[in-house]
Amino acid sequence: MTVWVCLLPLIISKQLKNSMFDLKFNEEYSQFEGQFQGTVVSLGTVIQENKNGTQYVVGAVQFVDANGQLIERKAICYKKNLDKGIKVGESYLCNVVITENRPDDPIISISALNSAVKATAADFDFIFENE
Repeated sequence: MTVWVCLLPLIISKQLKNSMFDLKFNEEYSQFEGQFQGTVVSLGTVIQENKNGTQYVVGAVQFVDANGQLIERKAICYKKNLDKGIKVGESYLCNVVITENRPDDPIISISALNSAVKATAADFDFIFENE
């Protein structure tokens, strides 16, 4: 699927050849957003603050990219998520944002949600029968 998005003054054409990142365009913020599973490789100790006053640390995550390669990239972890006990070496849901002012520099943030396997009806022995 080809997605054409007009980001003033920038026009981006993206071929979404791999849906593993589930990228969607957020019209309200004029940015692409997606999620993926990543393993935390490092977390910094210096607490920084963004322009909105939100505190975070810089770290790194390892994940499989759209080409199937295992890569390591810089990521941020908001202090509120860090306080929930994020640990190096464990897998978590990561968010990626691609903005119009930094189209070649995605922002990756580490969520406090781990990458547990989603429950299924079979886990609870549910049986659905058509009558």
